[in-house]
Amino acid sequence: MAYCAYVRRSRLDYEAERISHEDTLARQRAILTDLAAANRHVISEYYEEVVSGDTIQDRPRCQQLIADLIAGKWEGVYCTNISRLARGDTSDQGTILRVLQLTGAKVITPEKTLDPANDDDQFMAEVSLFLARQEYKSSTRRQQAGRDRSLEEGKCIASKAAYGYRRIKLNDQRGWSLEICFDEAVVVQS
Repeated sequence: MAYCAYVRRSRLDYEAERISHEDTLARQRAILTDLAAANRHVISEYYEEVVSGDTIQDRPRCQQLIADLIAGKWEGVYCTNISRLARGDTSDQGTILRVLQLTGAKVITPEKTLDPANDDDQFMAEVSLFLARQEYKSSTRRQQAGRDRSLEEGKCIASKAAYGYRRIKLNDQRGWSLEICFDEAVVVQS
């Protein structure tokens, strides 16, 4: 029996890694390796997604996993949560669910093993993916609202200042502002 694993950083993982310096992919690999050992399985290949894409089209390792599943290479896919595997809009989620149904590949997570041939598991997968999509949309709205609020407060939200300016950390609050870099500003003004 052949098993693989899919690990991916989410946008929230990127933020958490900047604070904690913890490697999200390494943590996921360790969790899944231990889970596979407990199930007496060996993970033969890790599909590691290092890009944060909204669609399958933006995630090359997910595309490769789908191709390998269709080719019959894997009996099951380990992932920390099904939403890590089937992120994206309902069309992308449907693609993943169809591939799992057609191939019979199971999704093995720390919480549950989802068998696409089981109607109850299929329903749970659909509900989990729907809820994950709603949380993603909510998180995106919160992030955009935070950026808009920062702009209204006159803060710089760009990661790099435009030529002629430099970013400066604001004292006693979160965020950045801009200050003129006179050496560069002379060039801009001429």
